[in-house]
Amino acid sequence: MFSNPHGLDEVSQEERSQLRVLYGNKRYAQCGAHFSPSKSSVDLYFSFVSALQYIYVRNYIQNSIVKRVSLMHFPTCFAVVDFNEIYTAVDHDDETPRSLGGEQVLALVGTKEGKVLTYNVASSGSTKLAETRGGLSYGAISALDVSASLDRLVAATESGELFTAEIVPHI
Repeated sequence: MFSNPHGLDEVSQEERSQLRVLYGNKRYAQCGAHFSPSKSSVDLYFSFVSALQYIYVRNYIQNSIVKRVSLMHFPTCFAVVDFNEIYTAVDHDDETPRSLGGEQVLALVGTKEGKVLTYNVASSGSTKLAETRGGLSYGAISALDVSASLDRLVAATESGELFTAEIVPHI
């Protein structure tokens, strides 16, 4: 990820040396990876490093970055769930839940600014769905949890606070 974090077509030798100075031989305590919750995308995983403002979708078999989701914030933690398991629109004729179809992931990202960002990441692109207000928490988000069977997320901050937020109304 650090060799070409912004996905430039060509990286010059000068840019490579600057990237080595910025990121080389450093350790980042806030980083993580989750395998895709989709049953058909078993070769994909989602990863982040707190020093980069992206969520990376990587194919571990091909050892390549498939997609970069630009955050505009520095991530501290994240969670992913199958978007189709959370989003269930009710058909008023027969009252049966239906999914949107396709491979889609709901990515929840905690940030250094104390916000929680919600993204729909699909093979066709990514869409920002919601963002919590600034000042809702004190300090960075240190942990996130979400379940496909619930319509809420739970977030913890580095100052020890816990808060919940609804997911379904924003998707």
